[in-house]
Parts: sequence; C-alpha cells; structure tokens
Amino acid sequence: MKTVKAAVQAENNEKTEKKASMKMISFTEVVNASIAHFGTALLIVAAFLIGMLWTEVRYLKKGVGTAPSYAPTAQAPTQQQNQPQETPLTDDQWKQVTSGAVFELGKKNAPVTMVEFTDYQCPFCARHFTETYGKLVENYVKSGKLRILVRDLPLSFHPNARPGAIAARCAGEQGKYEQMHDTLFGSQQDWSSLAGDAAKLKMNEYAKKIGLNTEKFDQCIKEEKYGKDVDADLALANKVGATGTPTFFVNKERIVGALPYIDFSARIDAMLKK
Repeated sequence: MKTVKAAVQAENNEKTEKKASMKMISFTEVVNASIAHFGTALLIVAAFLIGMLWTEVRYLKKGVGTAPSYAPTAQAPTQQQNQPQETPLTDDQWKQVTSGAVFELGKKNAPVTMVEFTDYQCPFCARHFTETYGKLVENYVKSGKLRILVRDLPLSFHPNARPGAIAARCAGEQGKYEQMHDTLFGSQQDWSSLAGDAAKLKMNEYAKKIGLNTEKFDQCIKEEKYGKDVDADLALANKVGATGTPTFFVNKERIVGALPYIDFSARIDAMLKK
C-alpha cells in the first residue's frame, strides 16, 4: 500500500512541477515580449525627440522668426553671395562707368541713367533680361525717362561668358549688338554649358540668324578683336566694387541682383520726383 501511495504521490508531485515550470515559461515569455515592445517604444520616442531637437537646432541657426531663405538673385565670383554695397559712386566713378559703354539705349538727356555690368552666362543676368529688362524699356526708355548702358563683367568661373561678350561686340561691329545681346540671353540654356568650340559654333548660328556677315563675324571671334575691351570693363567693374552679376548703378546708386521689376520701378520713380 505504501508503495502504491508513494508512486501516486510522486506522480502528483511531477505534474505539479510541470505546471509550475510551464507557468514560469509563460511568465518569462510575457516578460521578454514586454521588454521587446518597451524597447521598440523607447526607440520610437527617442527618434521623435532627436527629430525635434534637429529641427530646433536648424531654426536656431537661422534665427527665430526669420523668413524662409530664397535663392540668391546675383551671381557672385565665390561660393558665397556677396552683400550689396549701398555706398553710391563718386562723381569721378560715375563719369567712368557712363563713358565708353559697349551699348546704349535711350535718350542721352534722360533724367535717369542705369549702367548694367552683366555676364552672358550668368543665369541671374538672363533672369533680369527675361523678367525685367523688357518692362524697363517699354515703360521708361521709350518715354525718354531712362537711359540704359551695358558693360561687360564676365566672371572667371563662366568659361563662355567672355566669348559671349566678344561675340556681342563683334555683332555690334556690324550694327547688331542689341540683337546678339537679346539672342544670347534669350537662348542662354542652349549654349552656355557647351564646350568652347561648340559654344562658338552656336554663336555663329545666331550671327547667321540675325543677318550678320558670318565670315567677318568668325574672323572677329578668332582674333578676339574686342578681348581687351571686355577686359577693360572687367577691370572697371572691380574698381567700382561691382563683383557680382548683375550689378546696376542707377544715377550713382547701386543695385545688386536680378531684383523684381517693381524694385527697379520704385527706385526710378523716386529719382524722377527729385
């Protein structure tokens, strides 16, 4: 009897231990699962906090409450945008920038004169031409209120800017500077990124299109007949502090960049009232 009871008791004890073991396993699995989920939650929260911190740092660097930054409107000769210089030109400087310009549009006795230092490969100069130049001509030049003078400022990192300036001057030799000026800016994307010879071939196409004697034009380009004149404009630009393109001097006052038409018209209107 004792043996039977002992066997039954042993069997019951074994079942009890198995149940306890199973409970322990279940409890362990639950704990591990909880830890895993908790770890995932911690990772999500940490990522969220890091994102908030990164955003805050960005705004702090820009300055709290500042407006969004936009693309610069002037092409500077370095990677950083030059700051506009508001100091007006002296009488002597003004005389220099208004004498011997390659192109002049408008009446000589117009009350307001605007001198533009430009780069034919500069995208901001092209923007000024397409968005503002025509309106200035229509609303101020044709009415005799504004005279526009054009000078060259080919930046060193624009390899086609100097050839473009020479091409425009070579066209001017045949009385069609303005047509080449307008064509180069109006189709800048088609030629500005081409390699040297390919760009010159494109300019030759434009010369033919606007009715130039292409043989004379080609010879003028090959000789770089007006290269020294372009370089002289570049030296003058540096002398008067025009280091980015486009730079304008309106009755001695400096305007830097392809600003909207309304900014130019406001400045011109204010000068007309003086």
